[in-house]
Amino acid sequence: MRVWCDVYDANYNRLGSGPVTAIKQATFARKLDGAGTFQLSAVGVDEQAVTLLTNERRVKIYGETLSGNARLLGDGIIRQRNLTEQSGSVQLQITGVDALDELKRVNVLLARTYTDTVQNVVDDLMTLVTGWTADVDSAIASNTIDVRYDGVSVLAALQAIADRYGYHLRLSNTATRTIEISEFGDSNGLRISKVDVITTETIVNDELLMVQRLVQGQTTEQVYNWMMPIGAGEGTAALTLEKSTRTSPYTIQTTAGPDGRTLYYISDSTSIAEYGEIQRVAQFKQIAPSANSAVAIRAAANALYDAAVEALQRAKQPQEHYNVVVKNAQQSLQPGDKIELDYKAQVKTDSGLVDYLNIRDSFWILDVNETVGTGGSSATLTISNIDQRVTTPAEQVMNAIEQISLKNLQPTTTGSVRSYVYDREMDSTHNVTIPIEFTDATLYAQRVRLRLKTSPFRSTANAAASGGSHTHSVTIPSHTHSVTTSDHRHQMLEWLNPSYPPATMATQRWIAQDSNSSSSSANYELQISSFSYLDGTPRSTEIWTYAAGGGETTTSASGGGTTQTSSADGTHTHDIEYAITDDTEHPQSITVSVNGVDKTLALFGSATLAGSNAAIDVIADADELTTLLQNASGGLRQEHEITIDCGSGQGRIEATVEIYEITQTIIVV
Repeated sequence: MRVWCDVYDANYNRLGSGPVTAIKQATFARKLDGAGTFQLSAVGVDEQAVTLLTNERRVKIYGETLSGNARLLGDGIIRQRNLTEQSGSVQLQITGVDALDELKRVNVLLARTYTDTVQNVVDDLMTLVTGWTADVDSAIASNTIDVRYDGVSVLAALQAIADRYGYHLRLSNTATRTIEISEFGDSNGLRISKVDVITTETIVNDELLMVQRLVQGQTTEQVYNWMMPIGAGEGTAALTLEKSTRTSPYTIQTTAGPDGRTLYYISDSTSIAEYGEIQRVAQFKQIAPSANSAVAIRAAANALYDAAVEALQRAKQPQEHYNVVVKNAQQSLQPGDKIELDYKAQVKTDSGLVDYLNIRDSFWILDVNETVGTGGSSATLTISNIDQRVTTPAEQVMNAIEQISLKNLQPTTTGSVRSYVYDREMDSTHNVTIPIEFTDATLYAQRVRLRLKTSPFRSTANAAASGGSHTHSVTIPSHTHSVTTSDHRHQMLEWLNPSYPPATMATQRWIAQDSNSSSSSANYELQISSFSYLDGTPRSTEIWTYAAGGGETTTSASGGGTTQTSSADGTHTHDIEYAITDDTEHPQSITVSVNGVDKTLALFGSATLAGSNAAIDVIADADELTTLLQNASGGLRQEHEITIDCGSGQGRIEATVEIYEITQTIIVV
């Protein structure tokens, strides 16, 4: 059977005058979810083989089928070339990896995060590798995934998506530099069967693969049906299913850990009924929140759930696998396809024929190792009832080394404790506001503790000292006094009482006195004719002058000066007397609000605190306070306000805030 290959440079420009035909044998190994390998044996004296088959050249290897058609065996990169000369013959041995290995050579660098559809994430990753495209199955293209990569290759990033979400990947056998991503599992229409008698019909039947050798393997070593998944972080800082919103296909269940902490797990009841409960704590350290936010934590918890479900569904039953050597492979066998196995083997006993193998089922193709040469072709298939490769010990070691080397590149979570003490004055018209701030450095708030203590006002100064001799000095400046006199009249005569000797009607007797005192006896009598009544009484008993004009009279004092009065001369000061003096009142009828809402009852079990004029020392319910802050409008990462009011009284309040939190490394921008 003929074998040949076309040779290309790194950009897939074809080299040489034609294909290399001096190939005696070609072996190509294809793997599900990984890069395969190949080997070529060529005649060293062939010029095309010697000049073209060199390291880092790309090759497409073809083989001829029984019907004479060309079939692509694989597409690879030469990595090792050995030329051997012995007894006049020259042999050229070529080994390499399939084309998927190009994706190993490009790194995604650090902190590459996505929350997007499978199609968009894969397309963006493929832009990092020149010349490559991805064929994403339409059934999964619009599914949303949440992933973060640090320091891994593009191939490893794609493998992580496939592993976490139950997808698979493989190199396309129809398009150059194309990776296929799908759930796969479609039947390839082929059947593996035990053929006792080979006929012409069996040889030309290209849907039939004849079994040459079959090895069956079954193991329950890796079976488990109860899983508690743990994501990134250590101890109490580890990501769990607590924030996941997933409900199907498994309900998230809880149990109490040895330290009383709530643990979250999923389980498969059907498997438990069949095999008993087999527990496992599974680590998915590559799954971490892409940011310190409630949305990112929820997305990471959901990604952890998805990965746990995929792992549990593959591990809930024993893995049954077969290594089958077949002949007559006329079509390319692709990992990820399903193939029918129809095989019956019998042994003769004393009681007759007994079937020791009777298999008729559909199995996943996990690995294909195909050899084509001048002597014919054969293929060794690894097939299984579960779409998960059984890794070799060497692969397990390499995976562990890779995880160790990448550990320090992933975000590190750390436990942190911070505490603050606020000492404030308050009364019924002055409240106290205590800020509690969480920044984007906080991943989780584990516990927030608040303690309140009250006391009266306290002063350290008493009254000022009394006593001390002193004088008072008063200075009187030069000045004048101004007096304003209003309009007025002067009395001139007063009528004499009739008790005096009678007078005529025409002439009345009037008296002028020398004093306005009633005891005065000095009088001057005048007789003046005046108008009077018939009985002789004058119309008026008084006679006044006409009104005289008013005016202003100003008198001036001379000089001015200082008048001093004192008990003793000299100056003095009063010393302050220091002493601690406490008020007798305390803050009373205290209420506590969180972000503007009264939460006194929820936090302290009473609608108000300090019902009497006495000190208090109380601690808020830490679980309740932590929950209030985590579920606050706007989220945890903001400045929260604890407001303390009192209905009466006055004094001081001491608030101690203690915060236990998990922080995750962030980029400072």
